[in-house]
Amino acid sequence: MTFYKIGYQLAYAGGLSLVRPLTEAGKKVFVDLKLHDIGNTVKRGVESLSALGATFLTVHAYPQTMQAAVEARGKTGPKILAVTVLTSYDEADVQAAGYRLNIADLVAMRARQAKALGVDGMSARPRRRAACARSWAIR
Repeated sequence: MTFYKIGYQLAYAGGLSLVRPLTEAGKKVFVDLKLHDIGNTVKRGVESLSALGATFLTVHAYPQTMQAAVEARGKTGPKILAVTVLTSYDEADVQAAGYRLNIADLVAMRARQAKALGVDGMSARPRRRAACARSWAIR
């Protein structure tokens, strides 16, 4: 099975028009846009990407964003993957954003929230995957 990734650069260069022809050709399409906005806007975006046939879609792991995405995708829409903390962020960036948690604890908290909200999986850099996996396993 072949997967194609459409990220920001390709999406903004017209790449979203590739989703439907690729899925119609039996390909899986990972739309990596890390959606984050008010709930209604996220819902409409997920509905649009669902109509195109996207297989996977990333959203930021904020509870309202994840909940909106899960609700909008329904039973047949794309699998929702939550991005806990951007890979380029370090501890100083997280602290500057106002978080009192360190990155590992923030990743773990967001992973628990994602699981509780019905998100299908997580997107995390290799060093952060262990925190996601431990949190995902917690019932």
